[in-house]
Amino acid sequence: MFSRGGAKALRHSARCFSSTATHQADFTHAVIGGGAVGLAIARRLQQRDSVSTVLIEKHGMVGSETSSRNSEVSLSIALQTTQHGTDPRGKEMMYDLCKKNAIPHSNCGKLIVAQTEEQMGECHKVHDFAKSIGVPIGYVSRDEIAHREPEVRAKAGALESPTTGIVDSHSYMQFLHGDFENEGGDTALASRVVRVEAPSPGSPDWKIWTTSPGQSAAEDDTYITAETVINSAGLYACDINNMILPPERHRTQYYAKGNYFSYAKSFPKTSTLVYPAPTPGLGGLGTHLTLDRSF
Repeated sequence: MFSRGGAKALRHSARCFSSTATHQADFTHAVIGGGAVGLAIARRLQQRDSVSTVLIEKHGMVGSETSSRNSEVSLSIALQTTQHGTDPRGKEMMYDLCKKNAIPHSNCGKLIVAQTEEQMGECHKVHDFAKSIGVPIGYVSRDEIAHREPEVRAKAGALESPTTGIVDSHSYMQFLHGDFENEGGDTALASRVVRVEAPSPGSPDWKIWTTSPGQSAAEDDTYITAETVINSAGLYACDINNMILPPERHRTQYYAKGNYFSYAKSFPKTSTLVYPAPTPGLGGLGTHLTLDRSF
């Protein structure tokens, strides 16, 4: 189901839905998945010349799945990938975007605490990697931690990432979506992708079939076409991948569940994020403390 602006744009466009072969794709780009990553990709694509982008989201609103269930630590290392490797300017770009567009955020910093010498050894690796890519990071003594954050324990030592921050993810995604549509992008909400067909010699464009809630995949044989497809479907990215690639390249997804706990009392209280040092062989981040700034 297209948003009101998107439907209007399609009615006045030469491109349309069709179940027969077309000489021109309906869109230059189709982004599957309207979470934070999909929104950012769609917005950036739509800013380019001669581009028509459709954002396909299975829920009735964008950013209502994984992107709305996280600790909002979006300003950590935030690397920008380039042809030469990784570039830490991505974090500065995020801060700049938030400041210019009044997106609530906080540069609260982060401590990575070690309780054993083994964990401290892992901290050294994190320190060396961060330094190698130009990310500000430094060691903090136990005495300094005791002075600044008396409720935080770091028996073996700690690292500090002073430029790490948190962002109001909902405001951030609302901005991305609004800017995308202001640039002329189309949004298809409540549209679950059920089939994707790759280009072939006789059909040079991607074909994407979707269904709406309460509709079976067999009820409608219409599809849209796109020159390029971006799979940003989050937890369902493997499903989209397996619709496209041959069986020998299919992927199996394994889930891991995290739990959030909160407390309402004013004590203990910290002013920064607190993460445990990596533990070799242990999957996940371990128990960590994030902040609710009540943006």
